[in-house]
Parts: sequence; C-alpha cells; structure tokens
Amino acid sequence: MSGKDYNGGTDGEMAHRHPRKLLVKLPTIFKKNERYLAVELLKQGNRATLFGLDRDRAISVRRTWFQPNESVSVSASESAHAKGLERLLRALPKGKYPTLLILDPAFAATIPGAVLLEREHAHRVIDDGELENLISQAVWRFFDHYRPIAMARLGVNDLDLLLANIRILDVRLDGHHVFNPIGFTAKTVEVALEQTFVARPLFDEVTKILPKHTIEFITEAGVAGLQVLSRSVP
Repeated sequence: MSGKDYNGGTDGEMAHRHPRKLLVKLPTIFKKNERYLAVELLKQGNRATLFGLDRDRAISVRRTWFQPNESVSVSASESAHAKGLERLLRALPKGKYPTLLILDPAFAATIPGAVLLEREHAHRVIDDGELENLISQAVWRFFDHYRPIAMARLGVNDLDLLLANIRILDVRLDGHHVFNPIGFTAKTVEVALEQTFVARPLFDEVTKILPKHTIEFITEAGVAGLQVLSRSVP
C-alpha cells in the first residue's frame, strides 16, 4: 500500500475535532488524454505549466508561462502574490484544468514522517474497518505532533494554519512492507505519510482566483516537482 493521496480540505481546528474527515480520497491525479496545470507560487515569481501524459504515461510539457514578481521578497503581501498569479493566468488558454498548486516554502510546509502503532489484538487479521481506523490514528498523531513545527516554519498561529494535503506513502507490518495489509496479522503497524500545511491568508487569496474544486494536489516547492509527481501516475 503506497502513494495514496488524501485532501482533507480542512483547517487545523476541524482536523483536531474530526480527524476522520481527512480520509477523503482524491480522484486519480493523472489520466491519459487530459491536460493539467501546475501552478507554482515562488519567491522569484509565479510559473504555470500546462502538461499532459504521452502514450508511455510520461509527463509531456505543452507550454510554460512565467510572471516575475516585482519584489523578490517572500514577505510581500499575499494579495501581491495573488495579483501576480491573476496576471499570469490571463495568458493561459481558456478552460478549467485540474491544478497542482506548488507553493514557496514561505507559504507551505510538506513534512514527511512515520507513525508506529501497536495493535491490541495482534492475532486477529486486519480488515477494512481496522485499517481505516489505524490510518486515521496515524494521521491524527502525525498532525498533532507536526502542527507546532509547521506553525513555526510558516510563522502563523493555529487559526492561520491549514492542513491541505495528506499522502499515505507506505504501510509496514512488524517492520515488513506489504502491498495491502488487509488479511494479515501483526503486532505493530507503521504508517509512513506526509502532510502539507499552508498559510491560510495566501490560500484564501489564491482560491479567489483558482476555484478550490480545480485544485487536486498541494505541496511545498522543492519537495515534489513534476518529475516526482509523475510517480503517482497509475
């Protein structure tokens, strides 16, 4: 079991109260014969890349646009970055594309890690319900541990921190990788995952321009570029 993507569409407060709300599976990110838009909001400027898949499921870049920022300071206001994005998007061909949002480290923190869980009834086989519960526990513990770290990195308080994306990377039973844990027994379950936190002020400005329903994946720049994301192609 690896490489599953979840998008809670929720903030820290909602995740704290309802961790199960985070387990909403995204549609498959990449499909053949469709075009996608990667939008990067970076210190030096905003970049948009229109791409698709070729017959070998490799990413094929169709066109790239770049809009330099008037100021290279990441301390520039969120509205200034958003205005630059709005100018950039005017140059794109008309149409709504599934969008990958890649943010400067000043605005997003993608944090990888692992959570080790002990099963109360190690002799029982793992079923669908228990697996969902284990993943929910892992997501909650990970969120609870790394939320203060993300707040410090982004320089925001709890109310201005959004949990934007969850990626389940791997599951190991008693230290051994398994493709699907269902039907196995184990004393311990280790869930490797990554969570992406974003600053609410910038996200609110961006979603005034990019409709939320078109944003399928959010990550920190430098953590997952197009070549890394290509590993998610089914």
